[in-house]
Amino acid sequence: MKRLQRALSRHFQEEGEFSPFTYTVGMESSFQEAFASGQDYPLKQPVDDETFAQFARSLTLIHESVHAAQFFTTAFGLRTLRYTLILLKRLREGNAWQLPLLQTLFDETGNIAPSSPQERVLNGSVVFLDVMDQMRLHEQHDPHDGDQGGIRLYFLPWSPHFFLDAGTAELDHRLQLAKQLEAGGFLVRRLPVLAFLQPPTDYRIVLNAAALMETYATLTELNHIQNAFGVTAEEALELLPQAMRYHAVLRYALESGLCDVRGLIPTMLVCIDAALMYDPFVLFDVPWAIADPQGRSDRYVGETFLAVCDAVRKIGQAQTADYDGVANFYRAVCVEAGLPSPDWMAQKTYDVAATLAARATGKDVLLGRVITAHRDALKFRLDRGPVFPFILPTTAPLFDVIETVLPVISFYNLHTRQADPFDPHKIDAVSVHTILTQAIMSPQIECPLKMGEPFFCSSATLEQQRLCVWTVDQKPVSECLVDILERLFGFKPGAHEAAE
Repeated sequence: MKRLQRALSRHFQEEGEFSPFTYTVGMESSFQEAFASGQDYPLKQPVDDETFAQFARSLTLIHESVHAAQFFTTAFGLRTLRYTLILLKRLREGNAWQLPLLQTLFDETGNIAPSSPQERVLNGSVVFLDVMDQMRLHEQHDPHDGDQGGIRLYFLPWSPHFFLDAGTAELDHRLQLAKQLEAGGFLVRRLPVLAFLQPPTDYRIVLNAAALMETYATLTELNHIQNAFGVTAEEALELLPQAMRYHAVLRYALESGLCDVRGLIPTMLVCIDAALMYDPFVLFDVPWAIADPQGRSDRYVGETFLAVCDAVRKIGQAQTADYDGVANFYRAVCVEAGLPSPDWMAQKTYDVAATLAARATGKDVLLGRVITAHRDALKFRLDRGPVFPFILPTTAPLFDVIETVLPVISFYNLHTRQADPFDPHKIDAVSVHTILTQAIMSPQIECPLKMGEPFFCSSATLEQQRLCVWTVDQKPVSECLVDILERLFGFKPGAHEAAE
């Protein structure tokens, strides 16, 4: 066990990374090497060093692949794509936009004319940033303040409007601004925070989409460790690294009595999946800032997760790990939590993606391949029913999803920041989101692939401002995307940049 613990400790220190908005996966080895490292379980005993190394490589690919698969097969993943498409559409409504958008969309009085293109672009920019925030891990370590220890769950007010006010980092100011927003008829949501209060250091993590997806990937690894080495669930849990991001939510589930170790994997896989699937924006087209006429309002993933956990406490954890048992458990949880059935949510999410794909006709449509990839992955999910979140962590279904979305995913080496290899047909998938982020936040736009975001392209050593033409077999397939978007939306540098 100690040898296994040391080997897995090195693995967790050398994890890869999945960048959801650029549809990229970074690893220490190539995709081909990692995929070829997959082995039949259980591993033959005794396990030699090379077998350990192969297992670690394959486990990294499995971890990052399950992140990607969740992103493509959930309503929340589709939400992120829709927000990007909405911002692109709204930017076309004006003739020109001064950069950065967040600082230049106001007039001299600090106001924006109601229903103007400026207002629509501002709102599009804000919700675009908000969904990005949900996909970032928010962790905090503080010295223990001497209060009673244990696990504490509390909520902070949160609204995308806070991106427009630097003072919202201070809690008192955030509370004041939240009251003003609510008085104006805007929806202020609750952002759940999980705190582990124990000396010498307290740890806090926001229960957002990123935290729950990290937990789902950790559960996937626990499942593979158990199957590969024949260890018990308790033993597999002991092999997790010290970093709290991997087991904070699991500790909350176990120590709050939500489930025991025996039911941990099936119960938590369903709870997390339900939280990522119940997205009122996708399912009901609910506005992001106000409730719809039926009284339904948008809701953050963490809020739904806690509601689902409350439902599990009432009906009990998953009792079996067979397919029918998990599917029935998922349906029962949704009924108790007041959510639509998992079958309906999967169908509606697929329908929305299919509608988007039907509108994106032609290969040259911006993000057209990305839309198609979401649709196809959601169809894969739909065909497998409510058991999908339980079977996704297993090898064959997981890589079936990855094969489905390979036309838009790019892999790269974490050390060299080089693509593995890069396909110019994917230029919009890896660049559009980063370019839009710069337009919102920066006074000018640089080529993200020359900046190494998420990886360096072959022209990274050339002049930053030099335009590129992407070719396949010496035939041009796309010109510089920065130049395309600057022309399409009339992006102009900020005033002080232009003066220089």
